[in-house]
Amino acid sequence: MSGYFTTATYTHKLLQSTPLLVHQDFLGTVMNANLGDKDAQVALGDMYRNGKGVQQDYQTAMVWYLRAADQGDSQGQSKVALLYRDGLGVRQHHATAIKWYLKAAEQGDSLHNGMLPIRTRKLKV
Repeated sequence: MSGYFTTATYTHKLLQSTPLLVHQDFLGTVMNANLGDKDAQVALGDMYRNGKGVQQDYQTAMVWYLRAADQGDSQGQSKVALLYRDGLGVRQHHATAIKWYLKAAEQGDSLHNGMLPIRTRKLKV
């Protein structure tokens, strides 16, 4: 775990929050993400991807996912793959999606490793 909170904790807090608390959580998440906290970076990417507390923006989500992914975070890598797979904020590119899914699986995360065939089965390279 890179920071005090896990990505799941950040996401759970945001889903349970009122608009004012979402804004406060957003500011705290931005601060931690800018300090290099991988979990906060993924959580911030999730906020932008889902439009939770901020205007939905897939390109900004990709920026935050890439920051976590480039630090070796398997969740960040998987989310980068998802955006490439679905063409959200980037040009759809299945080969790049597969590359990122493989990186996530290589981290030893059993969720990503076990889901790899399912996530890549219908992708055309």
